[in-house]
Amino acid sequence: MLVRNSKTWVSAGLFAAGIAAGTAQADEPATETLKLEEIVVVAQKREQNLQDVPIAISAVTGEAMEKSGITSSSDLPTIVPALTVGRQAGSGVTFIRGIGTNNAAVGSEASVALYVDGIYAPFAAVNITNFNNIDHIEVLKGPQGTLFGRNTTGGLVHVVTKDPQQTPALQVKAGYGNYDTAQASLYGTTGITDNIAADLAVYYKDQGNSYLKNSYLDQDYRPEEDLSFRSKWLFNLGERSTLTLAVSGSDSEGSSGVTRQPAPGSLGLGGQPYSGDFYDLPSDWDARWHNKSKAVTARFEHDFSNTKFVSLTGWRDDEQKYVYSADSAIIFFQNLLGDMFSKAVSQEFQLLSNDDGGPLSWVVGLYLYDNKTGYDDLDIIVPASSSPIVIDDEQHTRSYSVFGEGRWQFTDATGLTLGARYSRDEVELSGNTFATANRVSIAGPYKDDTNFDEPTWRLGVDHRFNPDLMAYFTYSHGYKMGFYNAIPASGVVAPPVGPEKLDAFEVGLKSDLLAGQLRLNAAAFYYDFKDIQVVTLIPPVQRNTNAAKSSLYGGEVEAQYRATTRLTLNLGLSLLHATF
Repeated sequence: MLVRNSKTWVSAGLFAAGIAAGTAQADEPATETLKLEEIVVVAQKREQNLQDVPIAISAVTGEAMEKSGITSSSDLPTIVPALTVGRQAGSGVTFIRGIGTNNAAVGSEASVALYVDGIYAPFAAVNITNFNNIDHIEVLKGPQGTLFGRNTTGGLVHVVTKDPQQTPALQVKAGYGNYDTAQASLYGTTGITDNIAADLAVYYKDQGNSYLKNSYLDQDYRPEEDLSFRSKWLFNLGERSTLTLAVSGSDSEGSSGVTRQPAPGSLGLGGQPYSGDFYDLPSDWDARWHNKSKAVTARFEHDFSNTKFVSLTGWRDDEQKYVYSADSAIIFFQNLLGDMFSKAVSQEFQLLSNDDGGPLSWVVGLYLYDNKTGYDDLDIIVPASSSPIVIDDEQHTRSYSVFGEGRWQFTDATGLTLGARYSRDEVELSGNTFATANRVSIAGPYKDDTNFDEPTWRLGVDHRFNPDLMAYFTYSHGYKMGFYNAIPASGVVAPPVGPEKLDAFEVGLKSDLLAGQLRLNAAAFYYDFKDIQVVTLIPPVQRNTNAAKSSLYGGEVEAQYRATTRLTLNLGLSLLHATF
């Protein structure tokens, strides 16, 4: 066995949130008034108190994010331990407990999924989102394949937006900061009729100046600009049925994630060394990206006498155009012009038991997914060619899965959770490679297809020692589907990258102490990670392949303490050891 790397990482954060302006009070309120707010999550497809769910979840309310200055998904790691969010070629790359992927290319979806109101968002370019209409965000740690399914090997980030209200309300904000950054947001909601309510959220950001400079071209890189909106309409269709429709869109551009240079002591593809200035990135091209996104979702619920039926429908149309200096150099070796797209439709049906206080609760469901993603044009510009090489291709994925999970409260204090899912993914790659001078095919057309089948599961036992202290153990199996390298070498389709699989073992506790004034949650885990999907650089393009395996273990602690009615202290600590 060859052990390539073994590292231990420790991260910690301590911050204060919720200091309100005003005159100080002479006397502090009684202790019982300092009880922390209960956070309701939907991690198990039903509304539950965070402290009653026997898995590791970090949940942050919209109010807490506002008080803590959290305005984007890239800010979440400041308050969620074991979470990192970065950029790769203008797309978001998310890791939880060291599990994730830095590949944002066509075909490869993330190992940490993004869900918005229960709908999966597959395109990495939209994983950096700005917030101004958030009810709460849930970060579920570890494999979540049983209930959420697609590509949640490392976990998922679930953004739950506010529902429209009948009572009219309006919130408008504006701000100005360094680098001539202007921001503005609006959120409004009102009743339309007695049975219809609607809301509208709009966010705008314009960073006038960039902190990144291209010294070779003697100009600043493109600063970030973002415009997004979301509107939800809630229809009450009688006493037992509701329909929620939502439409959203965004348009953003910038240079973060496509500006880079060789690491100190290394060379770029063209032989360019590190420049010595982290914020000065010399390049022969003005690298930048432009992302556009549109989405429509529908959620229908109907309560029967002892069960609930839920239908979730999602449609997404995402696009990213980018100019990318792949050689990270002022010496012209290789540059890319890309136009990526993703068009996805999903449909999920759920049938859930009603919470009637009985010993058994359950959910079963069916999930259907169709995604077409590829390059409208990928121009590979190299000195050896008189004109760019252009690749047009598409990876078409069809996925079908059935799932179910149940929890049996077999004593007053102890419960057992069993869940399983079976997924089948059918993947097809087709395309062509052209010389742009005459648009003549020089490699292709090519076409290949494959499929992947995998069960995932979760087994859990939880025990409540008293109303304020619960311990749990879980064993879960996660799976991320395989895919094709979307840029075939010389027009020959290589064998697809195989699925990656993860077995996770975790013990944890959840507690509310000091009459609810202190919340303390902790977890320890061990991961056995196999056939890891990794990115390698084989000029002129990056390639994806399967590495052998990795083992990871670690733990994390989260604590909240409400010191006064105006001050809440939050602590997050994580430890991770990984051998690859």
